[in-house]
Amino acid sequence: MLDVITYYIKKLPIIILITIITSLIGSLYLNSINTINYKVESSIILKSSNQEVTSVELSLNQALLPTYKEIVKSKLVLNEVITNLNLKYNYDELKEMVNTTSSLDSNIIKITVTNENNNNIKAIVNEIVTVFSDKIDDIYHLNNVSILEEANSITIISSYYWYLLIFALSGTVISLILIGILYMFDNIIKTEKDIVKKTKIPLLGILKYTSNKTEINKNDDIKNIRTNVLFSMIDQTKKTILITSSNPKEGKSYVSANLAASFTELGYKTLLIDADIRKGRQHYIFNVFNKNGLSNTLLLDKFDILKQVQKTKIDNQYILTMGAIPPNPSEMLNSHKFDQLLKQANAAFDIVIIDAPPVNIVTDALILSKKVSQTIIVVKANMTSYNDLDKSISKVKDNLTGIIYNMKDEQ
Repeated sequence: MLDVITYYIKKLPIIILITIITSLIGSLYLNSINTINYKVESSIILKSSNQEVTSVELSLNQALLPTYKEIVKSKLVLNEVITNLNLKYNYDELKEMVNTTSSLDSNIIKITVTNENNNNIKAIVNEIVTVFSDKIDDIYHLNNVSILEEANSITIISSYYWYLLIFALSGTVISLILIGILYMFDNIIKTEKDIVKKTKIPLLGILKYTSNKTEINKNDDIKNIRTNVLFSMIDQTKKTILITSSNPKEGKSYVSANLAASFTELGYKTLLIDADIRKGRQHYIFNVFNKNGLSNTLLLDKFDILKQVQKTKIDNQYILTMGAIPPNPSEMLNSHKFDQLLKQANAAFDIVIIDAPPVNIVTDALILSKKVSQTIIVVKANMTSYNDLDKSISKVKDNLTGIIYNMKDEQ
């Protein structure tokens, strides 16, 4: 339920936009039609036919109220009103304009006429009262109808804002329904539970909402991931970890940098290789020069990896930056020289972490995954789709250790 609410909150701008659009459409429509009605009201009271009022007459008048209200709107009365005033309305149209109300504890009947045209509206009400009184006298031979309040003032009723509110609420409801349908058919990963349920791949950890900067952040989430990674490497002699993602901007570089730094806390001599030669950014994260990087090293006939790496400000933390962008990154990573570089790295360092390009974008991560002891895929909440994740898993499934669920906004 919480993920549904979160999904709706993220789509709040769409809800507001659709509500505004429907309100504007409603406003344009309402301006093109008449939304003003005029109302006139008159009151009559059922009195005693004699000077003295008896309880019997009061009861009789009370009993006659429903019948009188029906007579007011009957053809007998309204057709005569139409004839007397030479109105252009037919009976049904006039009946739609007339309304009668009364309370249970009084003998008063309120006769109201409402119309979008105020012509003759007061005359109509007064004529209805006159004709009604005459018909009561003809039918019941009673003179018990008296005018309590004549139709004098005209009340203007505007339904513009009421209808505008209906348009706005309709837009909100429509947007909520549309977003609900989108949620049902949305292919984007929204919760970590869905990952485990649908992929059956172990979840190594979750990066929750913390700092959105790329600076090194040794928080508890990274430590939990580190612990799970160490458990997965117990039986491995080479501790070489490849970290990739399905698509760009899903947090793989952030995870690589922070996980490498976290291993140094346990005394591990750690090397981070930025193998994203096209768009690497580890030199920005660690604030080091991008010199003698990976691509430069692979162009040398002979090299010593210890002379190519740079020491960071973190104890036991070393980095091999991406180097210059070559025309053939995939061929360089699939070369014998890269195998030699990886062999030297495994001999000189306790942990080697490789930040690889997104596996669904280029073949680099697929090539590298066959050269390391384990591969980790970073999944970005509300960005990575199940289809993209399935493709990634199928490409690196041979030594895929697990998935890291990244809930952070920016990396």
